[in-house]
Amino acid sequence: MDVHLDVKPADRAVKLRHPGGTGSGWRLGRGLILTAQHCSEAGAAGRHVLDLTGTWHEAEVVWASPNAEVDLALWRVGDFGGDPTIPLAGLNRRSGGDVPATGYGFPVFLQGSHRRDSGAQAAGPTPADARRLEQLTGHIPLAQGLSAGVPVSPFFFVTDTDRTVMPRAERPKEESAPEEAQDRVEIDWGSLSGTAILVDQTGERHCVGVVRGLNRTHREGTFEVTGFDSLTQLDPAEAAGFWALVDWVRPDTMPVIRGDARERPVWLNGCPAQAAHYVPRQASQELEQALPSSHRATLWGMKGAGKSQVAAALVRHRVEDGWPEVFWVNAETRGALLEELKLIALMLEQSTRVAQPGRSVQNMDPEAAAKQLINHWNGHPNRRRLIVFDNLTDKDDLADLQLGPGAATVVFTTADRGATPNQDQIPPIEVGPFTHQEALAYLTARTGLNASADPAASLVTVNLSCLPLALAQAAGVIRLRRRDDPSYDYTSYLADLKDTAPEDALQLDGDYPNHTTQAIRLARDTALQAAADRSQSTEDVITVLAFLDPAGVRRAHLSPLTEGRSGKGDLAKVLDLLEGVSLITRSASPIAGSPQTITMHRLVSWIIRHDLDNDPGDTTGPDPDATDPTLQPIIKVLDAIEPVPVSPDAPPPDRDTYPARRQEAGELAAHLAWLLRQRPTADQNHIILRIRIYCGRALVNLHDPFTAIAVLTAAHTTATELQGPDHPNTLAARNTLANAHQDAGHTDQAITLHQQNLTDSERVLGPDHPDTLGSRNNLAEAHRAAGHLAQAIHLHEQNLTDRERVLGPDHPNTLGSRNNLAEAHQDAGHTDQAITLHQQNLADRERVLGPDHPNTLTTRNNLARALWNSGRQDEAREQMAQAVRDSESLSPDHEVRRVILRSWANMERH
Repeated sequence: MDVHLDVKPADRAVKLRHPGGTGSGWRLGRGLILTAQHCSEAGAAGRHVLDLTGTWHEAEVVWASPNAEVDLALWRVGDFGGDPTIPLAGLNRRSGGDVPATGYGFPVFLQGSHRRDSGAQAAGPTPADARRLEQLTGHIPLAQGLSAGVPVSPFFFVTDTDRTVMPRAERPKEESAPEEAQDRVEIDWGSLSGTAILVDQTGERHCVGVVRGLNRTHREGTFEVTGFDSLTQLDPAEAAGFWALVDWVRPDTMPVIRGDARERPVWLNGCPAQAAHYVPRQASQELEQALPSSHRATLWGMKGAGKSQVAAALVRHRVEDGWPEVFWVNAETRGALLEELKLIALMLEQSTRVAQPGRSVQNMDPEAAAKQLINHWNGHPNRRRLIVFDNLTDKDDLADLQLGPGAATVVFTTADRGATPNQDQIPPIEVGPFTHQEALAYLTARTGLNASADPAASLVTVNLSCLPLALAQAAGVIRLRRRDDPSYDYTSYLADLKDTAPEDALQLDGDYPNHTTQAIRLARDTALQAAADRSQSTEDVITVLAFLDPAGVRRAHLSPLTEGRSGKGDLAKVLDLLEGVSLITRSASPIAGSPQTITMHRLVSWIIRHDLDNDPGDTTGPDPDATDPTLQPIIKVLDAIEPVPVSPDAPPPDRDTYPARRQEAGELAAHLAWLLRQRPTADQNHIILRIRIYCGRALVNLHDPFTAIAVLTAAHTTATELQGPDHPNTLAARNTLANAHQDAGHTDQAITLHQQNLTDSERVLGPDHPDTLGSRNNLAEAHRAAGHLAQAIHLHEQNLTDRERVLGPDHPNTLGSRNNLAEAHQDAGHTDQAITLHQQNLADRERVLGPDHPNTLTTRNNLARALWNSGRQDEAREQMAQAVRDSESLSPDHEVRRVILRSWANMERH
């Protein structure tokens, strides 16, 4: 049987006319048209098929399901009999993930002269009818419904089509329409019934079912699809008629397509989970009403009013709706904004959605990576892409990162009405305090005490001006204190609020209620009192979250604060306690492996820092021994963050783990920057300095030299001032800074720094010290990168001689020196010298490490490349073939094996 695989939709999709209206169909072959059963009802006559030349052909129904739930039918049109057939396929419901899919049909558009056909009485087709074929792209979620309560049968096809393209509206009745059509109204999605849903697998296109209708219980753009597996619901004799007509495929041999387990690109780093007893806000309704038309909105209000919660509710709804891309971006500072956008770009590049040959964002500075991401979004517009820029403080931060029309649906949250870019002059949506009734209902729900019947509850709302954050803390305090004292009530809370330390000299920015500070302090004091034997752990968590990046701290990184105190699970108890009084918020449930983060509201952290900095018992000041009680828990957390192994011999991160490690290194850099901004005296702490140097080295190893330069420049200055120019930390910081400049392409700066380090190392450590030899190697590589090949060869020859004498001929560093010398000769065109050195290195590494060690394989690859460049192609292929065989012991994703396979493929092409 001739099965057609190169399917052209324009040749296959057809418009249908039937007594009930219009629909869509798909030419299977042999004159068969696949469509929906409900397009085949109401008698046998009056069915026509429109081909794309504008000609109607009469059709007959040759099979229709007797069960309306199995919405499949086959028509026959004799004039189309010569078509080759196409394959049908089923979907594996248990595989999970998504199946990218495409639909081809003829939706009714409410524009121009497009009018509904009314059965056999309709006017003949117009040229516009033949051009109304639409391609709908989207995905089919498998294994689970789109959200709780939505059944998994039939399948769903979730399109990426924007509602502004196909407006959700009804068409007025037409007085001139035939009487039988008078009671009908049209919607934009009309006539898509019977649309074929196609998926591609291994280069072949398969039909997996047809559209049966719009899923009105969920949202526009989500369709119910009847798959061929639904035929099992019929009596076997009834289903046999379908399979007999499509006898080129049998149900037991029909291919089954699995879902793509890769998650949709969702980035919710820092997005808060839904607050306990979340109160739906008027702002949420205004936001939902504003976005379909403008696709851009700003949520504005004072800190603590709940802007992020309103935005997070929108994010949850869009994720549940299956939006293909949803991103939450911390936009508090320009640096944070660029860093987040680069991490998103890395995630997308990892999933091959943004990657450009030779232009990996991995090696870009954050600004260039952010601009490439924005360009990608602008070049691939999608209204069902949601981006939330949270806590934007300066509209100039986005001045050169403008998203064009249609690129995305964009929401800003800000405490500054004038902070957001507003080229469309769209009024911001104000997120204000609760109404009095909302506040009372919230207190009742959270505390279990009827607030409406207690005048003291009204006084609580008045004292806190119905600010959601303050009310959440009040409710949390009341709940917590009632555990030990059931008589504790709103009156008791008012008394405690009055007795709590007043505002003092602390002036809050904005129009905050008079008792906001007292409410925050009372929540903190109540949590510490309730913590009992865990009080130190609880206080440490509060301190860490107040001083580190407000975008949040990973839950796992807080673990050292509770280790060895109250046993396993203590951190969970501490977090539950602090969340109960609304001092912290957990991020939304992790998606796509994202770690859960713990955040502290910026207003809360500001007050906590103020109190710690003005504590009479605080010994704040330059303290190399880390006796500052504030720094002690912070250092524990920062020391626990190790995105890359400390050992210089550790293998580089592989492709799969790189984005996660890069994110963790960026978080460490952000924590350090935020700490030093809030507590500059930490700059003088030896341990903090060590962590900063490690962070810079990790960023260099993870190919982010631009962020590393910022971290290491400050670390080198501090090390020089704090420990002197000859201290090992100073030399280490300068060496890593030079490497970062070299990776960034700043060869002049790299050479200057490496030369200074070599001079100082020779003077301080001596010419034979391993660190001195390492400095000379790095200087030689910097010269090689700059194209100074004579200097590079001279330095590498000197280093190889010294390392053979000091370390021995078989030491890894000696073998590394010989490899680098060979590569320098190769760059200079000295292929004979390069081949000789690589051959010697290969023999030594095979003897010392074995033939399948990654370093041995790398040497064989380098030798093959040198042979190839010298014109000795047969020998080069022989070496590469051996490398391919020896690399089979490595995992398929190992970087060295991938390099070898790429080299082998390049040779085979030539």
